[in-house]
Amino acid sequence: MLKSKGLQRKILAAAIVLLWFSNYIYVPFLSTYAASCGASLSMVGLIIGSYGFIQMLLRIPIGILSDTIKNRRLFLFSAMIASFISSTGFYFFSSPILLLLSRALAGLAVSNWAIFITTFSALGDDQNRSKAIGTVNALNSAGNIGAFIFGGIVAEYINVRTTFLVSILTSLLGLLLLFFVSETYEQKENTKKITIHDFSIVFKDTKLLFYSGIAVLYQIISTSSLNGFVPTLFSEAGASELQKSLGTTLASIPGVFAGPLAVGFFSKKFGQNLTNIISFIVISVPMFFFAYVKNITILLILEFIAGFGKGLLMSLLMSRSTSHLPDETRSTALSMYQAIYSVGMFVGPAITGVISNIFSLQVAFVCLGLIGFVAIIALLVYKPSVKNVCTSAK
Repeated sequence: MLKSKGLQRKILAAAIVLLWFSNYIYVPFLSTYAASCGASLSMVGLIIGSYGFIQMLLRIPIGILSDTIKNRRLFLFSAMIASFISSTGFYFFSSPILLLLSRALAGLAVSNWAIFITTFSALGDDQNRSKAIGTVNALNSAGNIGAFIFGGIVAEYINVRTTFLVSILTSLLGLLLLFFVSETYEQKENTKKITIHDFSIVFKDTKLLFYSGIAVLYQIISTSSLNGFVPTLFSEAGASELQKSLGTTLASIPGVFAGPLAVGFFSKKFGQNLTNIISFIVISVPMFFFAYVKNITILLILEFIAGFGKGLLMSLLMSRSTSHLPDETRSTALSMYQAIYSVGMFVGPAITGVISNIFSLQVAFVCLGLIGFVAIIALLVYKPSVKNVCTSAK
């Protein structure tokens, strides 16, 4: 095992990139690929949504278990193994039911995301939680971008199925890298025993609950559109597989710099709440245009704009939900936040698919835009309590 925490952090950063790369290389083509395998739009919505459904169920138990047994490394490995099995399922099977199961396994893989975040933070020297969150979300976006670019090239010049093979290989590489990352609980958090009372404080924290609820609305918009049915709009406009991948890439590029900007410059300049409101405007307005635009170039521009709003919200909402909470229940708090927003990742695509079947895809996108303005109203009305959980815990 490597002794240098700095080197371990760099290796973990590479593993984080590979985790997201392996689970997103095929995402730009998943909806159209599933349809080509005989899935209806409703079934496509369920396949996409199963990714969030599993996270909704498992993120909190994983966080609690990790904090209870004081072991993070076990869950890092389980994430990569689940990613490998998911990719293998996609590569060897084409039944819509098995595609749903394979995507659900991808959801199991990233259900461990909070553990990656807390491990990355524990390996660092800085105490700035918001900065660490911005960094790991940038790594997340970097993995997505690399996946979308490379996946687009593979799908265009070989075929979509080969993207699943690449996913298998990158999962294995990520698994190998994790052998060089040590258990961080042994280094920092093994001196304090965690009680049921500690967990109950987290579950009752109103700030965590509110911003997790807002994140549900953000995930409904993002997962249903950028990671869901926008590729279908590209297909209707006559786009190639490479153009679909380019669109998803453009939606992910802003995440590399938008996250650090959201928790840094924008929050200091405009305040966190106004930054949140502006971010929802940025991600919501393109939904109304997606509904009716048929020009591929304009669709690409809209993806980039919506992706910028997504990048801002991803880091800012996570920071506002969890940065005030105590270290001892850090994994649980992050897992709870991610489990709650996973409701949006499941419900959003499922409902979008149903609305598309009953009415049209255009009507579904208008509904997504309206959801963003519901979030804005909630942010304007909500007044966070000055007293926080850390104070009450003491």
